[in-house]
Amino acid sequence: LLARSFYQLYKAGLYACLDWSFMATTAVAATVLVFFPTISIAIYLKTVSSILIAMYLPMLVMAIAFLLRTRRNIKRMLSGQRGPWEKEL
Repeated sequence: LLARSFYQLYKAGLYACLDWSFMATTAVAATVLVFFPTISIAIYLKTVSSILIAMYLPMLVMAIAFLLRTRRNIKRMLSGQRGPWEKEL
């Protein structure tokens, strides 16, 4: 549940930065590299806890990635560098 809270918080930060391509790439990578292997193991183990881990582990991975990217974006904004937040809608 904590992973979900952090995920939503940092996802909102990336929304504000208009960093859509990073979010899409991270979601695909988390699905392929984290979810598919963990759900395969969960299906083999056939336990509720393994399914819950498979469900929340990709979100935790994305929350950490979003945290690092939001931190990077803030540093770049403060130093006056260019980034996706300068795009016009």
